[in-house]
Amino acid sequence: MLNLSNLSLDAQVTHLQVANGKIYAVAGKNAFISYDIASKKLTRTNLDGAYRIATCQILNGAALITSWDRSVFSVNLRTMKAKNLGKLKSVALSAAEINSGVIFGLASDKIASLKFNAEANLTNENLASKQPSAANLTAEANLTKTNDKDNASSNLTAVKNAQNKADLNLTSNKTNANLTDAEIQIYKISNSRIKSLLVVQDKVYIGLGNGEILRSDAEFKQIEKIGKNSDAVIEIFNDEDSVIAVSINGEIQIYKKKS
Repeated sequence: MLNLSNLSLDAQVTHLQVANGKIYAVAGKNAFISYDIASKKLTRTNLDGAYRIATCQILNGAALITSWDRSVFSVNLRTMKAKNLGKLKSVALSAAEINSGVIFGLASDKIASLKFNAEANLTNENLASKQPSAANLTAEANLTKTNDKDNASSNLTAVKNAQNKADLNLTSNKTNANLTDAEIQIYKISNSRIKSLLVVQDKVYIGLGNGEILRSDAEFKQIEKIGKNSDAVIEIFNDEDSVIAVSINGEIQIYKKKS
């Protein structure tokens, strides 16, 4: 179905997801592809400036994609228009949809929780250029972006409170504006990289670079270790009353969801 030669593209598919009757894929360095199974329509957009894709999360109406150079992109799935949102302070190694947003597992051993309403933020194609939106995101609460119209540089800074909540402000040349439609929270999880994430109902399963598998509530207030693989856990799958943890060395372990 994904005959990339039809797009004059000779590249490896690195990410693949199925949602709403379509197949979404990342191929090569910066190509994001949509394939409509019913109409057999194949479309492509380029993520200009992407170094190499690290994560791709499909939401309702949008794709949030991160690059190994810390860049973050959004793609409007209706128009297939891509937008470079800026750069994270730390590389996102994993991502998962949760409640009304996304969580990113970071190389800095933290999780960044972002509220993102795809419908609200992507319906108007000019919304992002007119006002700050939830798409103006950051892990570690720092994001820089450039306004294409006036070439003015904007810096996003944040101050965390004791509960790890980020109070975000967008600083421009003249004024400060609160990002009232965005809320980002940073959670310190462990001393190891967050390599994989899985959300099942109200639980978050976290695979670490040291092989440990953690289980947490959605607010990351109660975190417990449920097992350990012999190598970095690069993927966690849901299987009824168990989760399946796959390590980079090929090891597969099955852990019960309830102790």
